[in-house]
Amino acid sequence: MKYNRVGTSGLRVSEISLGSYLTFGEKVVEKESVQTIHKYV
Repeated sequence: MKYNRVGTSGLRVSEISLGSYLTFGEKVVEKESVQTIHKYV
């Protein structure tokens, strides 16, 4: 897994990500969210 630093904070995050609370929950219906997560995994 590749990681990138966030600014000068020392925090490292992976390059791979799957949405956030803005993507899943209120913006996308539950059925579509579950299907997307299953495809991702």
